[in-house]
Amino acid sequence: MSLKLSLLALVPLAFASVGCGGSPSGPTTFTEIKTQVIMPSCAITSSCHTPVGAAGAGGLDLSADPYAALVGVPANNAKAKSEGKLRVKPGDAADSFMYIKLTLTTAGDPTTTYGSPMPYNNPALPQEDIDGIKAWINAGAPNN
Repeated sequence: MSLKLSLLALVPLAFASVGCGGSPSGPTTFTEIKTQVIMPSCAITSSCHTPVGAAGAGGLDLSADPYAALVGVPANNAKAKSEGKLRVKPGDAADSFMYIKLTLTTAGDPTTTYGSPMPYNNPALPQEDIDGIKAWINAGAPNN
């Protein structure tokens, strides 16, 4: 009888550890974002944000030092530049051009003229990656 009670006591703990419909969290440190998102998706040889592709991708080369290329750097898009937007504005994902581009829903959105969503001509990043990037920016975009 005590073994039954002990096992029943563990059932709620098992369900608590699984969670209630939540998805795994995305990358939230710059190192995770760099290794899990930027390097495999944005800065690979055939991608837009390499020395070869950067000419047509807002002049953004992420292959050498992505942190220096993103954080505190003015956006190259004409509309974003006129609004004073930075590629990554520490502490403010909503005003960071990187986050805006990751969350655009239509190519060439005429209401913003921010251009096409990123990643260009590819499926959107998983929501947990976008949420992780947002959390990192809102935490001050530390180089961690």
